[in-house]
This record gives sequence, structure tokens and C-alpha cells, in this order.
Amino acid sequence: MPRSEASKTRYDGPLMEKVMREAGSLDEASGIFGDYYCEDQYRAQYLVGDSAGASMIVEGDEILMKQGPFQVVTNFYQSHPELGGYPCWRHETATSMLSQAESVSPLLVGEVLDATHQEGKYPTQYSTIYDLRRRIVYLFYYHNFHEHVRIDLAEELRRGARHHDISPLFSNVRPVAPVDGATIPGTSVEFRWTGKSTSAYQVCLSTSPDPTDSCTSIQPVIAGGTFLGGLRLPGTGLLLGLALLASVVWSRTRLVTVVAAVLIGAVAGCGTGATDPPGPTDDVVELRYFVACQPGAAPLSDQDVTAIRSLGESYAQAVLAMDADAAAALYADDAIEMPSNEPATVGREAIRERYTGAFQLGMASSEFTLTSADIDGMDGLAYDRGTWTWLWTVAIWNSELPLPQPESAADEAQVE
Repeated sequence: MPRSEASKTRYDGPLMEKVMREAGSLDEASGIFGDYYCEDQYRAQYLVGDSAGASMIVEGDEILMKQGPFQVVTNFYQSHPELGGYPCWRHETATSMLSQAESVSPLLVGEVLDATHQEGKYPTQYSTIYDLRRRIVYLFYYHNFHEHVRIDLAEELRRGARHHDISPLFSNVRPVAPVDGATIPGTSVEFRWTGKSTSAYQVCLSTSPDPTDSCTSIQPVIAGGTFLGGLRLPGTGLLLGLALLASVVWSRTRLVTVVAAVLIGAVAGCGTGATDPPGPTDDVVELRYFVACQPGAAPLSDQDVTAIRSLGESYAQAVLAMDADAAAALYADDAIEMPSNEPATVGREAIRERYTGAFQLGMASSEFTLTSADIDGMDGLAYDRGTWTWLWTVAIWNSELPLPQPESAADEAQVE
């Protein structure tokens, strides 16, 4: 591939440093690559872009300009794919994801990086997203794409030349206990992990491996310090002794670090309580946080549903028999019945009297059925929603008594 020695000036040192130092646009960068060459130019690929959205891939003497809305480079020479590494699943994956996206954003690029990172013998060491228009760099360590460090280029350039070790910039969260897949026999557990006490943490509880259902910010305490507080969870997850998966979904971000626990069970809600933490440190230390479950309300059993249906049938039989005592016996002592267009009837005895009066009016029925559409409830409280069919054989609402005589002309006119 090299043919630069005949037409270009040799540059002693990494040519990309010259490009970064002198070029302000892709055209200027292309000009430098057209005038100079260096040894490492033939052992690497360069992806160069500018804030206007232009980009190019430099492979030795070959320069491939962006032709569409995006450009992807992976570990094979696109100018000479016959040299090896092609087809490349990473290139195909990135191209597919970008092609399907309506717009490009740092979040999308992060998803692409996550989908194409390498593990095993040659793992991804670090990844970066460059927002050239805003001059922001997002730095990821290894293949952890839940945590990033945001670098403001303008601010960094004002501070002058310096270097950073990447690892200390991150929280370095590592679970200590409970171990992955552990079954917790009781109703509480203490999470312990190593990380920076200066990071912000959340505990996320979910009924699925994706911890997005309920996340609550927490304030952990350095192991050995004073207990600060805990998270109480109404529900049956820990009470049932089901699996508590800790390390599967431990993740973090520099702004909000997620320490996620997945409860395989029902989680209804949560609350926290904490006091001021003892001396935070930017060193990696062991942290802990207490999580407890409270027994949740038990749902209706099949026996409960059957009993509720039986009450409905007993009520229908009492109405058909015009038995006010039997109908009232199905109500609680302090029951309240709220008929339409009438004041509420309070108490079993008042309800019995109301049924007695109604039956004495002659409300004889040949058919009265209740059809349940939904029966549900919990913890001693239930409802029965449905429809009723009532066929009356005799329904007398009038009176044989004469109308009262009007006392004035106005009353007489009103009667007419």
C-alpha cells in the first residue's frame, strides 16, 4: 500500500498529532495527509471528522470520504478488504443500527458501542464519544456503558497539558454481598459493594432483569461506620425467600450510579431514610446499604371468590323470597347502603327496615339474578362488579288514599 515516499514529506512522529494541532477542518486535515506521511500511518486506521459533519477514513495512502449520513470504521481495511478481517460483524452491527435510527445522538452512539464492544483475549479497553459541535467527550471504561465521564474540551484546554489515569475517574463498583443468585431466607438484606462514597447511588427493584421499574436514590455508608438508614419495600419478594440477584445488574454512571437489585417477586413501592454520611472519600472503599421487605397484602384466594359468589346467590334468594331478615343478615352491623335519590341507609337494622317496607309495597319478583363480571380485592377487602336482572310480577307504588285537598288557590293551580 505505501507509495508516499515518492510524493510526500516524511513526518517524524505520529502524524495524527500534527493533524490535531494544526487542522481546523476536514479539508485541512486531508491536506496534511496529502503532504506528509509517517511510519505508523501504515499500521493503523484513522477516522477523522469535524464539527460540520464531514468525516473520512485514512488507511495508509487511501482516503475514504463519507458518502452517506454516517461512516463506520472497524478492524479491517475498507480500501482493501481482501487483506483480512472482512466480513466484520462489528461493522455490520453498527451499520445496521445507524441505518435504522431516525437521528444520531450520543445515546444512540453509546448503544452502538455497547453492541459492538469486544471481550475475551482482546477486550475493549475504553470507548469515547466525541460531540464535536458541543466540544464534549464522553469516556467509557472497558465495556461498561452504564457509567461515563463527561469531559468539556474547552475547559480542559484552558487548564493546559496534563494527563489522567482512566481507572480512577470511575466508580469501580464491585459487588461483595449478596452473591449472584443467592436466596435470602429472611425479609431483609444488607448490600455491600466497593466503590467511591462520593458517587451518587440508586437501588432499583424490579420483577424482571431490567431494573427500570422503581429506582430510589440512596445514601450508602462506608462499611464499619454508623448505620444511616434503609429502604423498606412493601411486597412479597424477600418474604417468600425468592432469588435476590445482585451482581447481574450492578451498574453505574458518574452522575447517578445505579446499584441495582432484581427482586423476583412482587414489589409494591419503597421509601428511604438516612442521615448525613461520615467523611466521604474519593478512594474506592467498601459501602453498604440495608434493604428490608414488609409483607404485602394477600390477594383473594379461590375460596374467597367462591364465598363472595355465594353471598350474591344468597342475596338473590332472599329478594325472591321477600325475606327482609335474610337480606339484612348478609350486611355487616355498620353497613351503609346508598340507594339512588334517597338518603343513605346506615346500619343493618335500618337496612332490614328498608327491605321490609319495600317488600310490604308488593315488590314480588319471579326472577332476580346477579352476574359477576369481576371479583377482586386483598387483605380482607373485596369488591364484586357485575350486572343484575330483576323481573317483577307485581310492582305497586301508588296509594289508594285520595290526594290532599289544596289549602289555597296557588296550591290548587299547582295541582292542576
